[in-house]
Amino acid sequence: MAFFDHFARGTPTYVGAWLERLTKQREQIYISRFLRSRDAEILEIGPGQGLLAQIFIDSGFSRFDASEPNPLMNAQLADIGIRQVSNYIVPPIQAPDCSYDALILADVLEHLTDAESAQEFAKEAARVLRPGGIVVIISPDHLDWREDFFNCDFTHNYVTTMRRARQLLYDCGFRIAGRRYTYGPLSGIVGFLAGRCVKMLTFLASGARSDDDKSYKLRLTFLRRLTIIGIKES
Repeated sequence: MAFFDHFARGTPTYVGAWLERLTKQREQIYISRFLRSRDAEILEIGPGQGLLAQIFIDSGFSRFDASEPNPLMNAQLADIGIRQVSNYIVPPIQAPDCSYDALILADVLEHLTDAESAQEFAKEAARVLRPGGIVVIISPDHLDWREDFFNCDFTHNYVTTMRRARQLLYDCGFRIAGRRYTYGPLSGIVGFLAGRCVKMLTFLASGARSDDDKSYKLRLTFLRRLTIIGIKES
């Protein structure tokens, strides 16, 4: 068994797979607003099974690289058209200075060990990005997830909130260009209301002991996530 096999071997339900794809499609649309062209060179750290990467590539972003340390998920990535697939764990980032226009971490920052590792990653992001490049962080909001933040995954270590992510990027030289909260594929007031409803309806599933608990998976899908985008200005 390897790191994160508990996720790699998971099988979502039909509804779960549909919600995940819709969520990733909307993430791609939001991120693309901050990219200057489809020629942008993008690096995604920890893409998992590569759904967001595939949506980017299918949308015309062909210069897309990734690093996925889990062997099971890494083996799937070459088949979806990723230009270069690596298998290292961050930090550091194994890429030359000023080599990318965008760096994406979706559900990765919270897996770093502590604030020191998070700061080292942010400094590495600034190093590998070209001027004007963006770093994208998508993570659970601990203020909403509370005990589910740690219960859902034993590898969650670094507490992520919008305020902490903003401070992290600011202290490492990034200008904050965009930020938002999402609840599964939804955002804004509709997302907030849907998230509250699902959270109340799945109250008894909080702290579920089984990875196969469908109510708990639904709860996690609609708990609040943060998205923050920082721009390297020089």
